[in-house]
Amino acid sequence: MLKDVLKGQNQITEVCRDELKFELLQRSESIEFDPLLAKACQGDIKKFCSDRTPGNAEILDCLKDNHAKVSPVCYAKLKKRQKLDVILPENDFSLVSKCAPVIQKFCSNEKKQNMLSCLRRNANQDQMPNICRRVLYHRLMILNTDARFNRGLVENCKQDIEKWCSSDVVDNDDDDDDKDSDDADDNNDAKGGDNNDSEVTDRDMGGRIIGCLRTKYADSTATLESQCVTELIDVIQTSKLDVTMDIKLYQSCRKQLDSKCTGMDKEDCLKLLYQKGQLNDDACREQVKRIIREGRADIHVDRALAFACQTDILKYCNDIPIGSGKQLQCLLNMGKSVTTQCQNMLKQRQELWGEISNVDGVVSLTKEISKSSNNIYLISVILLILCVMFMAGCVCRPYLRYNRVRKYK
Repeated sequence: MLKDVLKGQNQITEVCRDELKFELLQRSESIEFDPLLAKACQGDIKKFCSDRTPGNAEILDCLKDNHAKVSPVCYAKLKKRQKLDVILPENDFSLVSKCAPVIQKFCSNEKKQNMLSCLRRNANQDQMPNICRRVLYHRLMILNTDARFNRGLVENCKQDIEKWCSSDVVDNDDDDDDKDSDDADDNNDAKGGDNNDSEVTDRDMGGRIIGCLRTKYADSTATLESQCVTELIDVIQTSKLDVTMDIKLYQSCRKQLDSKCTGMDKEDCLKLLYQKGQLNDDACREQVKRIIREGRADIHVDRALAFACQTDILKYCNDIPIGSGKQLQCLLNMGKSVTTQCQNMLKQRQELWGEISNVDGVVSLTKEISKSSNNIYLISVILLILCVMFMAGCVCRPYLRYNRVRKYK
């Protein structure tokens, strides 16, 4: 059924689909209905989930919370279950049961396949219970930290992945192969055979691909396809819901977040620490530079700036496409026409951007000048310097020529 959904085909009848969906929902409710996963993760359940009881998705949620720590054979099987969670969210018992009131109120008119997107749009609603938000954030974290689970990203960024991130791709890490199906597992178990489902080539590949694309998106010298930019903006904006969804940032800056950023917006805190030169960890500093560049590429992923300038964006820049810093440049070009609140925040961000500017050639210098709010002044100064040099050359050249001729007489 998963392949049927992925390929957009309807080879399975509706009656059969409904029965399969019920079976999948039942399987996600209790690991006792999923003997293949229970067998593969037997040791991990004892190690990480000994205090949980089967039912109400307790064991499955525990394994998902510890998915990075489980054994390879368990991870390979769990990876399939997680893929089903994000592709067919209506069969995710934990999500459906814990978010039932929110789904009923905000997502009843949505297609079931779009349930995650709908819940994400309403993640900040006061009516969303914390237990629902926790499950939702975990599903979004899986979706946005592993490109292999994000079908839209893979399809729309295929050319850019091949162009910029080919070194991060492991060709044989593909879990969609027919021999990887659960039916094949049943056959192999019956024969006593060993299938390649337990061999996870690279757990981190999907995360590296997304990391590579995000780096290229924030890099002003790299140009991504428009459809890929749309998907990446969705990934980046989702990661802003909670700092833990940006895995690399969270892991690199966890000490600073725990010790210096309690009780305030985490990303704004890290940016402030960076600006004050109080980030001593190189890995953390690089990740903060990355989110600063992302905010410069798309104003909407910088929540503080987007909030301060939301009125001005609607008034002056609403018809300008997002991405590539176009709306931000529009605001900068408006100068003092924007609100005082927006002006102040733009000034703070310009100071911050000045900390990360890396000019290493004529092309990057040109881009930095074009992005500056004082670009006309800078261009005028450069032209004036060139004119002075040209005039000096015109004035001095006859004198130098006269001296040369006089010397050889």
